[in-house]
Amino acid sequence: MRFGRNDSWVEKTMTGRGRCSVKFFDADPAVGQLKFCEVFNPAIYPIVPPAVPSPTIKPPTVKPPGPGYSGKLMNDPNSIHHFVYDRDNDNDGLRDPAYLAGSGGPEGFLYERRERKDYIINKILSSTRLKTPVNGLYFHALRAFGGDGEAHETPFVNNADPYSGIDKNKLASWYTDFKKLDDAGVILWFNLFDDKAVPYGCQFNDHYARYATEIVNYFKNLKHIVWVTQEEYRWTEGAQAACTLLDNDQRQSGLAAAIGEVDPFHPIATHQMNGAPMVFTHAPYIRVFAQQSHEFSPEAMHTVSGKQGWGNWVYVMSEAHPWHKDLIDAEIANSNGRELMRKSNWASAMAGGYVMMYNSFECGIGTCKEGAVLDSDPTDAMLDDLRLLKLFMESIPYNKMKPLFEAALSDVKIEGTKYILANAPAGLYTLYGDYNTTRMGVRNAPAGDYALTWFSPVSGVIVEQTGKVAAGGLAVFNKPSTVSPEAVLFMRKK
Repeated sequence: MRFGRNDSWVEKTMTGRGRCSVKFFDADPAVGQLKFCEVFNPAIYPIVPPAVPSPTIKPPTVKPPGPGYSGKLMNDPNSIHHFVYDRDNDNDGLRDPAYLAGSGGPEGFLYERRERKDYIINKILSSTRLKTPVNGLYFHALRAFGGDGEAHETPFVNNADPYSGIDKNKLASWYTDFKKLDDAGVILWFNLFDDKAVPYGCQFNDHYARYATEIVNYFKNLKHIVWVTQEEYRWTEGAQAACTLLDNDQRQSGLAAAIGEVDPFHPIATHQMNGAPMVFTHAPYIRVFAQQSHEFSPEAMHTVSGKQGWGNWVYVMSEAHPWHKDLIDAEIANSNGRELMRKSNWASAMAGGYVMMYNSFECGIGTCKEGAVLDSDPTDAMLDDLRLLKLFMESIPYNKMKPLFEAALSDVKIEGTKYILANAPAGLYTLYGDYNTTRMGVRNAPAGDYALTWFSPVSGVIVEQTGKVAAGGLAVFNKPSTVSPEAVLFMRKK
């Protein structure tokens, strides 16, 4: 193994486990700089992450919410699986649950024409019947240098020269739109790089660190951000043809460490390849898995992608490729995509995941030129379905429940229940039924009286009831007629 950066390294022969740290190597080859560990044989895997604090150490910003809370989006200090807001609006002494149900595009939002940007912002912020935004926007800061964008889609002073520095005038222009979205509660899904975009080469270096530091420092005071190191970062073709998997992994680790050093508050994600599992299972800074799924049914989104997505991190279904694109197209063409899109998103949510509606507002892989056919603009009803998902999940203690899969799910569900989120010791359950639901229930729940909240994902209708779980833990409840056949039931033991 070697430890250091650039041309400054120390070496150590070892077997078994070790730490990528000054203490372990008994030397600091690059004082005051980010350092890495490398295996001499790139085929050896998994990689050792950069020398950064242990993931068990909580950042200094994590403290009980109080009069000085920031309101920012953050990883839940009480759950490795969830986001929360740094606030306590319900005065329960805990941070409030945050739920991301956002627009998965356009990737080139920052480089769209002014009128197109305004149109997208209006669609995200405005609804004819719901007073809440679609609370996420997916975009890239840099799309040139191997990415899917055109040569001008960079934040650089000279678009052709990544060493020319970050153009502060461009950042100021971006900030105007970001502030409007941020003030409304929209989460900025901020990809630093498009897939295959490697302007400073395959390996992490000072130029990547400087790029990340300058951009993050400029926008870190906004409340609602998830930093994403790079979209689909593990390519070994195109502009990344010369990059090894080790190069790609260490570039993400380095970017995440650079981000975390200047913004220890906001969540940091990596975006995996189509169908690939999370690589950074115990990385100190990377605590969000941005999944790209290749499934084509709500059931697979739950039992395949969802099961893969749930782990030692926050799970976001960031791209259901190409299925969500197909569903938007189908809804525009013949009103035949909204229902499956909604059920797909709820299936991911019931697998413990957050969701982005892939390919929203895209025009192929480029920005929307004047006169372009706008064939991926989601309908208002599809956007409202995202709003309803967000509203419901933020109204319940989503961050206190976990999904049930396979045998654990079969042992508990009964009647029309398809998926379950549960915290049995606390008497918390969320049940979901997708088709022709008339009753839902659970087995093995704590006996006692429960507050019941029925919810329609289709219309947003809410019905409050009370119910009882008898000794033995069996409970079945009849769905109110005003709630749609696709239904959700939240149970809380009194």
